[in-house]
Amino acid sequence: MANTAYEEALTKIANGEDPDGSSIPSYMVASDTLNVANGNKTFLQGAADIVESVPKFIGLSMISGVNQIYNIPADIGNLVGGDFDRREAEDILAALDSDLGAFYKEHQTGIDLVGFMASSLVPGMGGVKVLNAGQASLRGAIGAGKFGTNTGKALGLLAPQRNALMKKAIKEVANNSSVAKLSNVNALKAISAGAAQNFYEAAAFEIAVASTMFNSPVLEDQDFGDLLTNIAVGDGLFGFLGGAIDATKLSFALKNTADKAALKARPWSFIEGNQQAEQAYERLALSFKQLDDMPPIPTNLDPSRIKHLTTLARSTRTRIHNDIRTDLGTLANGDQVVAETLYQTFKAAPAADAQAAFIGMIESSGMQISSKALNMLRSYR
Repeated sequence: MANTAYEEALTKIANGEDPDGSSIPSYMVASDTLNVANGNKTFLQGAADIVESVPKFIGLSMISGVNQIYNIPADIGNLVGGDFDRREAEDILAALDSDLGAFYKEHQTGIDLVGFMASSLVPGMGGVKVLNAGQASLRGAIGAGKFGTNTGKALGLLAPQRNALMKKAIKEVANNSSVAKLSNVNALKAISAGAAQNFYEAAAFEIAVASTMFNSPVLEDQDFGDLLTNIAVGDGLFGFLGGAIDATKLSFALKNTADKAALKARPWSFIEGNQQAEQAYERLALSFKQLDDMPPIPTNLDPSRIKHLTTLARSTRTRIHNDIRTDLGTLANGDQVVAETLYQTFKAAPAADAQAAFIGMIESSGMQISSKALNMLRSYR
């Protein structure tokens, strides 16, 4: 993209090619003239001030935030009848540097707002930690049976088992006892518990901030109703946002778990590409090899997982045996009696022996099989 005339003029001035600024477009000169006439700065001066003021703004915001935290004990003490002195950020900055004091006074609203946003994390996160500690104690008491059944269930709503329910939903998918969807029972319970927990934590954060920083420059003009509105809005916003994030994380976790479970089940669910072999006897050898190679299902798995893998293995073996019947029919030139005889014979034989019987087989105009296969056929009749 080509530079504008103004950008080219700035480049020339920066490179010393136009020290008097004569290359600046006339419309910019007119704009700057109007600014100066109104007692404002030129465009370049304003841009330079913005660049210079950013670090100063950030630094003063941090000072304002620290001062707001410093005043918390005094504000709480004064609320209950004490007479404690507060520190004002403007006085501190003016004592440090008159220019800093003037800059703060000019941009006080923005500086105090950024400082409030940063400093509110201290009481807010403290409120969340207190909530979490209380919930942990409540879960322990409920688990120890210190409350009756109905009371325990009611109090349990205040301490949602989000993580436990998420792990349970993931475990069910891993064991194939549930589908990898957010609509399954434990996934829905986990999402509900997560949403409730996020609402509680957001409320704890907002209440802690409102209870400790009610006299900060941002909140000092708000009455009790305004503070309640802030708490409700913040609780709703962050509660729903946190619930959406939890649901997204759980969805990915369920999908990844299902993919890993399917990969681990591959030895009992996947059929090799036997159809790529050109000759029927080659496909038969590969089919019997896969039957021989299929490992036993581990016995140390969850019963649901064992049942699922057993079903997969049975289905895969059935498909392989159907392929074997088809290829034996081809090998027998369509004679289904011979094909069925061969099938029953090799089905009763160890898979490794059946596989070996078809290695070296030659197919011609009639049906010819290796002498080993014929011997097996005779021995199993």
